[in-house]
Amino acid sequence: MHFFCTFAHMRIDIISVLPEMIEGFVHESILARAQKKGLAEIHLHNLPARMVNTTGCGDAFMAAVARAFLDGADLETAAKRGLAASAIAMESADTINPAMSLTAVAERIQ
Repeated sequence: MHFFCTFAHMRIDIISVLPEMIEGFVHESILARAQKKGLAEIHLHNLPARMVNTTGCGDAFMAAVARAFLDGADLETAAKRGLAASAIAMESADTINPAMSLTAVAERIQ
């Protein structure tokens, strides 16, 4: 028996509030090999944020993703909303950033 796989060209978009932390992984991992072989195209997107306190970032992410799905959003939109909410959450010394709102999340992903 012979097994083989054929891979199509893939585009991978990574959205991050800390892209400098991901760059090394992208350029020194299996993703780098896939890019060199022409199997994948990796795009890093920076979601600007100023880190003050990361407490609550994961909760903000999940809340925004859940709300996006309840609103009927697709996976990409839900992920963008989650990352935007995480970015807003980490910009405050408070556990819950008083600036957090649906409007603030929508403005952040524009």
